[in-house]
Amino acid sequence: MSPPLHSFTPREVRTVVFGAVLGMFLASLDATIVATALPQIGRETNALDHVGWIVTAYLITSTAASPIYGRLSDLYGRRTMLQTAILIFVAASILCALADSFVTLALARALQGVGGGGLIAMAHATIADVVAPRDRGRYQGIISGAFAASNVLGPILGGVLTQRAGWPWIFWINLPLGLICVVVARAALKRLHTPRVERRVDWLGALLLILATTATLLVASTGGRDFAWRSFEMGLLALFAVALWGAFVQRQRVAADPILPPRMFKIAPYRVTIASTALATMSLTGLTVLLPLYLQLARGLDPEAAGFSLIPATLGSVSGSLVAGWWISRTGRYKFFPMLGFALGAVGAALLAWRAPDLTQASLLPILGALGLGIGFTFPTTMVIVQNAVERRDLGSATASVSFFRSLGGATGVALLYAVFSVAFGTGADGESGLVLLDRAASSGAALAVATRADALDGFRAAFACAGLIAVIGFVLALFLEEMPLKRGDAPLPSVE
Repeated sequence: MSPPLHSFTPREVRTVVFGAVLGMFLASLDATIVATALPQIGRETNALDHVGWIVTAYLITSTAASPIYGRLSDLYGRRTMLQTAILIFVAASILCALADSFVTLALARALQGVGGGGLIAMAHATIADVVAPRDRGRYQGIISGAFAASNVLGPILGGVLTQRAGWPWIFWINLPLGLICVVVARAALKRLHTPRVERRVDWLGALLLILATTATLLVASTGGRDFAWRSFEMGLLALFAVALWGAFVQRQRVAADPILPPRMFKIAPYRVTIASTALATMSLTGLTVLLPLYLQLARGLDPEAAGFSLIPATLGSVSGSLVAGWWISRTGRYKFFPMLGFALGAVGAALLAWRAPDLTQASLLPILGALGLGIGFTFPTTMVIVQNAVERRDLGSATASVSFFRSLGGATGVALLYAVFSVAFGTGADGESGLVLLDRAASSGAALAVATRADALDGFRAAFACAGLIAVIGFVLALFLEEMPLKRGDAPLPSVE
């Protein structure tokens, strides 16, 4: 049986939080550090047309791994699974640095994603083990701040290391950070509960989840690029994804210890929050991915200037997270923040769609700040709501499911906004499609002719409007969110027998 939450001293809580956040920061940093290294990696591995798979491979495996780690941690303990994730992540980083071909690097990145997904999922679940629901808001603010910092530092650090030392060093840097994480985790997590259960892991469910997630993300990442949306191959892949999700849902209904226990979906706040999480990432994350490309293609900024232009969004995200966390911890009330986050996202997207042709830098900054606040108000709050709604025995699964649906929603949202852009853009003067245009800007930062910039505006305006519509749907859904009391303390873990 685990010690009650109130038995952890403030020093122990700080140590656990530091260890968990450090692991999450490491995984988040590696998701973005490769962005500025992609052109050089593509040239050196003779795979410039396929270099996006370096990012996609990590996204697929990290997304699929999150709920599996969550369930395994409920059965075997957070400490065991967090240490496993760290070791996989560090070992894969070594393989990435030593990779001598594109295929080897892509496979190593896929393995790295298995570790990274566990680090992110375990960070949230571990903190929930030692912090009462009423107080988790402020710690979620810390996590969101670290996540935002990694998003800013990743591309900058990746650019510096790639230019001065070569792209393998964006992976070698994980070794000292990973070793620190291992030492801190071993020291910090000694008192965490390690269940002793005689239960079999639902490996069939895990396999179906991995396959369904992979098929879904392949649809999102290859549609309109490698295969036309209306092609036979894309239809077959989409049908395969639907069939796999159906098989996974059926397996969860009959499995003794399912990866995503169906009983969680019977809890109304959990259902609404999970749906809100997916919509938030579809809209807000999709916008943050599209905005740098808008600044490059429609405004003519170089990649570095476009990146720095997003600093107001990052500052808004950190500020929103800290404010929401402080308010939730003080009052125990949270429903207002998802509603406000979606409202800011809808208004910001509408302004972008309306004023995209003639936005000045001065008028763009407050819009970006508002979008950042929307992210900050929404993401940490949803994690607190889910953790407060479910039973302690499902805490790991529920927490990891938030990360899972965030990633899935984000990937789907980016694919949707890209598709909307492509349809509205049509075909450029040189016969280039909208998706090819976006991919080229993302991977190389290539400049565009003035005429092409003008053509791209229609695509961006349509995509921004789509993101705003998704945010409106999220706002309506948040209206139905039930505000449950947040406990200040917690009882010991119930029996999992």
